[in-house]
Amino acid sequence: MNKELTLVVLAPDEYWRRYLQNKSAGDWLPEIKKISNTLKEELNIDIILLAMTDSGFKMGLEGRPARLTGKCDLVSVETMALAIK
Repeated sequence: MNKELTLVVLAPDEYWRRYLQNKSAGDWLPEIKKISNTLKEELNIDIILLAMTDSGFKMGLEGRPARLTGKCDLVSVETMALAIK
């Protein structure tokens, strides 16, 4: 495993929670883990799915950069899924 490269898939916790609680989305987490593991092996990189809690996003306008607000704590999506069940 190439310890220098990690692909981080990061989204607000509300995004992940909507899919975790939506029965019509099916049981997608095992599938995305399977795809991630295949990519890990093929690309020789680590892949992490993260949810960002206590966060907000301010759009950058008129030349100002975008900003994340709040504590922006990170939690693994797998941990979040276990807490929801």
